[in-house]
Amino acid sequence: MEPVTPQEADKRVEFRYDDQGRRVRKTVLTWDDQEEEWGEDPAEDLLFLYDGWNVALVHDRIENTLLRLYTWGLDLSGTIHGAGGIGGLLAVEEPQDEGESKKHWFCYDANGNVGQLLKYVADPQSVTLAAHYEYDPYGERHRHRRR
Repeated sequence: MEPVTPQEADKRVEFRYDDQGRRVRKTVLTWDDQEEEWGEDPAEDLLFLYDGWNVALVHDRIENTLLRLYTWGLDLSGTIHGAGGIGGLLAVEEPQDEGESKKHWFCYDANGNVGQLLKYVADPQSVTLAAHYEYDPYGERHRHRRR
């Protein structure tokens, strides 16, 4: 839904899907008050590439760069795609400037919920805990109070 009378800097997000219903493109346009139309040059233009139902990578068309690379393993079904990838995402890599990358590894509980997110730096001895999650029997995340 877009505004009836768009204002300067309003955004319009467009999604495109393939014949299987997977999102393959996301485009963000900005309203141009001087031209009184949505700008031709998108503020964001992303392509999504899949392996079955699992997103494999996200590519930025504007910068012509790889934004995220996903590594998948066996999901809860014991296959690559049997459970729709639930519990099968192993890692996400976000390439940075000068060949560096941000890498995160996912650890799951028996229900396929992410239990821990590990941050990997250049040295294999430098793996640190980025996030920790706990769930109740109904799948709700526990809220921890800070002491």
